[in-house]
Amino acid sequence: MIKKYSSIVLSTLFFLSGCGTETTNDTSDTNDTVILQDINDTLQNITIKKSSALEQLNQIRTQLGLNPLKPNPYLTTAAQNHAKYLFIHHISGHYETQGQEGFTGKTPLDRTIYAGYKSRAVSENVSTGQKDEQASIDGLMSAIYHRLGFLDMNIDEIGTANEQNSSYVYDMGNSYLNALCNGQSFDGSGEYYYDVCANEDFKIKATTYNQAKNQIKNTNPTYVIYPYKNQQEVNPVFYEESPDPLPDYSVSGYPISILFNDAKIDTELLNVTSFTLTTNHMQIPLIQHNDGSTILTQQNDINDHLSAYEFAIFAKQRLDYNTTYQASFVYNYNGEDKNITWSFTTKSLPNLITFENKDINIALNTPFYLYFPPKDQNDVINSNSIGCTYTQGGYAKPTITFYDQNTLFITINGKDIDSCDVNINGEKKLTLHIQN
Repeated sequence: MIKKYSSIVLSTLFFLSGCGTETTNDTSDTNDTVILQDINDTLQNITIKKSSALEQLNQIRTQLGLNPLKPNPYLTTAAQNHAKYLFIHHISGHYETQGQEGFTGKTPLDRTIYAGYKSRAVSENVSTGQKDEQASIDGLMSAIYHRLGFLDMNIDEIGTANEQNSSYVYDMGNSYLNALCNGQSFDGSGEYYYDVCANEDFKIKATTYNQAKNQIKNTNPTYVIYPYKNQQEVNPVFYEESPDPLPDYSVSGYPISILFNDAKIDTELLNVTSFTLTTNHMQIPLIQHNDGSTILTQQNDINDHLSAYEFAIFAKQRLDYNTTYQASFVYNYNGEDKNITWSFTTKSLPNLITFENKDINIALNTPFYLYFPPKDQNDVINSNSIGCTYTQGGYAKPTITFYDQNTLFITINGKDIDSCDVNINGEKKLTLHIQN
């Protein structure tokens, strides 16, 4: 019997970046980035509705009881300008360089002002490299700092942009504060704010500004949890974010978070007792931070991104597929003990095979997912390839793509195939025996 090797097929992991920041007058060049993973589905031609990003964000916010976001033309213009800039220069981040093609402002604040937005209270999320807007938002929601930007209780309008299914920009603001900046500058007596509008000298009476600032928060709930109650198809894993909340971990469990409304809660009266995660009544081990606590808080957040109203936990190991988990947040507020408990279920992948350090029998022409449970906190797949042998007169057309950095999507098409070797990070990992 004569056997031949087919061409080896390589799969590339796309490292995608995303950014989120609250805009201030600081014009430093510090970028926030998040590495996201997505299926590299180059065979499908995705058609995206212009409103799909906003629809997805509003579905999430509505499930949490938050106000929906409405489109703002000035924020949209700013987002579109920056998305084009990122696409032209093949980069990601918040900052632009004056003199380069497409430049409309160094910082998000500069660009929103250039586009005609009057308030300085703006924030921005950016991602690049995903196949569509849904993948962009899913990735940003998996990164704790960026997630909290989308769940901000003080925003009600947004501009979204998708440039060539490559660069995605989300600029967010508060319509009440923007309306004040479109009005008359305060010239009376008493306390006032300045440097809060595009015109830095524009003044707003302090009581008026504070009332507008809390206008949206007062309509929102006391707290929001994420994943939300009874959410299905939750991503089971968190990889990397920059700045990184978990610098010693390349892979861990999906972050579970709770955000309190600072217009309705006084953190001086809030004392957290515990934040835990279980499945089938078994406690899930959580990552400890530099103060020994398993809860990420303002006090132990090494990047100083969390506020006093935000808390999160990470499982030491990535969560299992198709599994229901229970989260419990126990706290005391103003002398009264309270417990917030909810459940969510992780993603279920069809034809999922878990690698158990042995070769696998698979059917020809049948797509499947191959999951490699991480052995430690840095066990991720950075590269892979597949090569097949077949009898004379046969042929092999294998495809292998990333689903995430521990899960591959594989299809073996062809005729009279004997076996296929899967290589991970440059080394043979296993052999797939083909059932023709």
